[in-house]
Amino acid sequence: MNYNFIRKILVVSVFIGFSLGQSIELKGQKIEISRDEVVLEISGLVCSFCAMGLQKKLSQLEHLDKSKYNKGIFIDVKNQYAILAETETENVDIEKAIDLTKKAGYEVKTIYTFFDGDTITVINIGEVK
Repeated sequence: MNYNFIRKILVVSVFIGFSLGQSIELKGQKIEISRDEVVLEISGLVCSFCAMGLQKKLSQLEHLDKSKYNKGIFIDVKNQYAILAETETENVDIEKAIDLTKKAGYEVKTIYTFFDGDTITVINIGEVK
């Protein structure tokens, strides 16, 4: 069998998977990410009261699309993540989102973005300075 042919098929398959893939999986739940959203995987969220406090802090961010979710923010306590809906023209300041999350008493573990509309970018918190 032609090795180059198999290699081309694999490369094309991986490329198609990445270009169509607009979702991640956190704690067994599939989460769809649209182009103007940022997903924060957060540790320490355990109750709805936690979510309300985090919501209040994150609502201080600029460039949230307040027409989506709950004033631009969706928080899932069970799976410990938050989705920030961004305006079409400006991105949310990720460093400020991390800082506000820490001030609320929680830790951001991973950030998922879909800025370019082609691939989901994964940022482990150790990479953000």
